[in-house]
Amino acid sequence: MVASLTLSLFILLYVIIFLFHPSLFIVVPILLMQASLYIVFAYKKRIILIFIIVQGMLFIPYVVKEDINKQQPDSMYGEITSLEGTAIFDSTLSESGNRVVSLRVMKAKSSKGVILSLNRNIITIIRTQHSLLAGSVISVQGHFFLADDGNSLFMANSYELIKPPPFGSFREKILDNIKMRITCLSEKNQQLVLLVALGMKGENSSYITNLAIYKGVAHLFALSGMHLSVILSLFFLILSSCVSQQKSRIITLFIALCYLWIVGNKPSLMRSVLFLFVSVIPWIPSNIDRCLSVILLHSLLFPHSMMTLAAVYSYTAIFSIIMFTSFISKKLEFFLPTFLSSLSALTMSAMSATGSISVILFNTFVPIGCTYSYLLTPMIMLLLIISILYILLPINFLAYIVEYICLFTYRILEQEVAILSFSPLLLYVLFLCFILTLILFLCYSQKARQSRSILIYEMDISIRIKVPDKSTP
Repeated sequence: MVASLTLSLFILLYVIIFLFHPSLFIVVPILLMQASLYIVFAYKKRIILIFIIVQGMLFIPYVVKEDINKQQPDSMYGEITSLEGTAIFDSTLSESGNRVVSLRVMKAKSSKGVILSLNRNIITIIRTQHSLLAGSVISVQGHFFLADDGNSLFMANSYELIKPPPFGSFREKILDNIKMRITCLSEKNQQLVLLVALGMKGENSSYITNLAIYKGVAHLFALSGMHLSVILSLFFLILSSCVSQQKSRIITLFIALCYLWIVGNKPSLMRSVLFLFVSVIPWIPSNIDRCLSVILLHSLLFPHSMMTLAAVYSYTAIFSIIMFTSFISKKLEFFLPTFLSSLSALTMSAMSATGSISVILFNTFVPIGCTYSYLLTPMIMLLLIISILYILLPINFLAYIVEYICLFTYRILEQEVAILSFSPLLLYVLFLCFILTLILFLCYSQKARQSRSILIYEMDISIRIKVPDKSTP
């Protein structure tokens, strides 16, 4: 019980920080509420104390830095024209063709030649087509400007690679080799394969992601636990036919680490890999305790990755799945087969959490996303499996299958659908009505199931006792 409350308070604070950018007057009381849980239940959950301490180390500096980052770092030393720091994540390609890099800046130089120590994360836009890998130490020259959300961004006119990441050239060769293996596919299908299999965004990937957002299935095209489980299940099936199951599990864990290294430290994928390792530990049996442990490890090992919007979506989705999937699945079993009820419960649980965040942040609500998830989830799984096999074994037969799967995927994505885009207040009301309707439907189904069970039981008694025995009391 205390673990569930602690996890719920963490997710609440986590979402509030990203949606509303609160001050310390809101963050600290929630941390104190969790501390009170530890004081009351200390003999049961000692890990919660460490959990709260790590949250304080993570959230409080982030809230303070958010206030600093909204101010343009110009001072009496003059305008800052040069930054030097380390790329936290792989660069992404913007719609305008520039590279967007999250820099951990340690040193800056002003127009008056003064060198300053910043120790801040700054979003930098670089006018280049060359990809920059996480861990690269770079120096950029340009100027700051204020974005629409009030944050300061750095527009770089030029950059210099000071130090490449460890094993960066080897990783780049692997990625280039993968791109070469799929050159026989059409350009459009290459973008889809790279996005689904490796999370790589090319020049036309924004077209795919925009279609996915409009259909409410953007989560299917972002590397997550679903993609990792499909890949590891494929390799486990192959390996188990050659070696024992225990050795197969060890090898698949190693494959998971290699896959994470190749595709980059994406928050949702990193969370899935940590879950995979924590699930092996026998003395952490419950999913809630595993989730607490994963959050703790993620916060300690990769704090920059933890404080991203992708991580917020990932952890709110997994929290909702852990808390509500079992309940919803039992309600749906009366109407659907076990597989479909589990898949529906999984989708509805994740959408109930991530949908509310999308409504507040992006002013969009796509209830038809549940239907498109049914259609696209098998397609994405199949495309992922065949794409991995084709990358490992570039056979023409597999290329034809990949082309056909991509064709059907695009046909589903390009179907016209009405998008709800109204005032935020109306969207909140519609989203609330949508969730309440689902809850009422599930409660009604449970009531109908119980009524039918009672009716069957009474009919069975009536059939067995055709003529009442008067001697029966």
